[in-house]
Amino acid sequence: MIAIPANTLRRPQSMAWIAPDGAIIPLEGETMHSDAAETFPGVPAGGYPTNYAMDKLGYMKVGNAFDFAYKSGRETPANHAAQFDAMAQIVCQAVINFIDRRGPGLPRWFVPPQTFIGDPERWIVHIGDIADGTVDRISVKRFVREYGSIDTQEQFDQQLRRAEEALIRKQVRMILSELRRRPV
Repeated sequence: MIAIPANTLRRPQSMAWIAPDGAIIPLEGETMHSDAAETFPGVPAGGYPTNYAMDKLGYMKVGNAFDFAYKSGRETPANHAAQFDAMAQIVCQAVINFIDRRGPGLPRWFVPPQTFIGDPERWIVHIGDIADGTVDRISVKRFVREYGSIDTQEQFDQQLRRAEEALIRKQVRMILSELRRRPV
């Protein structure tokens, strides 16, 4: 699985590009999608570099860890399977980062529905297709199962299990500590 820095995963917008071959291009600092797209090979000067990169060159635009856009169809030179696996890796790492209790928790911009907050596999991934303007909304679990490679799925399952076990151990320690403090 590709290692993505936590500060990149926590960006509320303009998080990254995914190249046509599936390589993740994280955006740093104040860089926006259009700034990075201007430097892509084949993007003409002037105009709308973001649209050109997606429409003609097959780049996938990652808004945040749970929101991305691409152009479906065969007219772009993109390897959609590799791109979607890269996006599945981003989603997986974001889930693990956000539920890790040693970390800062959920970013302020990310607010899953209250009923799903404790079940990260039900958090929603937004998939925008610029070819027809549709936006699909599917659960993290379904997204990883449908679009992630077998390695990505296995690593996600293992990391999620470890994070959940760590959370349960922490809760048990807190309960035992509380029981020891109270006189019986």
